[in-house]
Amino acid sequence: MTSFDVKKNIAIVVPMQSDMSHTQLFHLYIIQGIIAYTENRFSNAVHIFTNAYELATKYRMEDWEMAELHYVSSLAASSDYRYILVIDHLQEALNYFNAKMLATRSIECLIILGNAQKHTRNLKNALMSFENAKEIMTTNGLANYLGMIEHNLGACYSLLKDNERALRHFNQSLLVKENPNDQIVTILSLVKEYKKTGDKESSKALVNKGIFLLNLLTEQNKNPYSHHFAIYKALLYDENDLISTFESALHYFEVKQNYYHCFVYCNVLADKLTDNNQFKLATTFYQKAFYYHLKHHNVQHWEELT
Repeated sequence: MTSFDVKKNIAIVVPMQSDMSHTQLFHLYIIQGIIAYTENRFSNAVHIFTNAYELATKYRMEDWEMAELHYVSSLAASSDYRYILVIDHLQEALNYFNAKMLATRSIECLIILGNAQKHTRNLKNALMSFENAKEIMTTNGLANYLGMIEHNLGACYSLLKDNERALRHFNQSLLVKENPNDQIVTILSLVKEYKKTGDKESSKALVNKGIFLLNLLTEQNKNPYSHHFAIYKALLYDENDLISTFESALHYFEVKQNYYHCFVYCNVLADKLTDNNQFKLATTFYQKAFYYHLKHHNVQHWEELT
């Protein structure tokens, strides 16, 4: 059954929600949340999984169902950059998966947990989570997770400003990854890391490699990464159409409700415009950055900031 068929069937049963049992409604929410997640509608997915969780707390669901709900919720929350929520969900999921000795799920949870700890700058615990995942992987012969773990170790050392270790782990990650959809993530991180060290030539080479891979990606990955690499190409090659490149990316990420990257790229563009003495235009994008910052944190009234 294709994703189109699933969505068509869901559209048929949605009007029947009032007649569903709580178990049927719970599973409907899970399917709707997964569809939203696969379509990069991460905020929507988080909202739907929250509905599922609220329903599950009113009725007794199976332990494995709750563990899986916490797991998929953590995926959506991580993609929506809600890292505190990720940590809350994963503590519950890990308790179940570790008790049942489900190595694959335990590794996946530790990787997502480490990623959340990394983004909340709890780097010591993040490194511990990734090393624990690596130990379980080695013990159970699950080498297919090595690329992901090495990538995240590189990201931690990047935040610790240990460029040498960061580059070593990123390059090791890229070496073992075979799928272009996995490679593209690490290539972008290498672009950033080499740019930080001032090695523009290595960054340019990797940008070109990333652009070459775009046509080998799934549509889900091709669309966002085409904008990421277009921005870094424009910055590294000092392209004249810088503003149009950024505005195209901002439009895409806003439609996808990815307000985090809207916030980041507005700041990057504003800084670049300031360097070029385009102060009035820079101010406009700084204001937009603040707007997206509020949207990302779901702040609707300024009173919520105090």
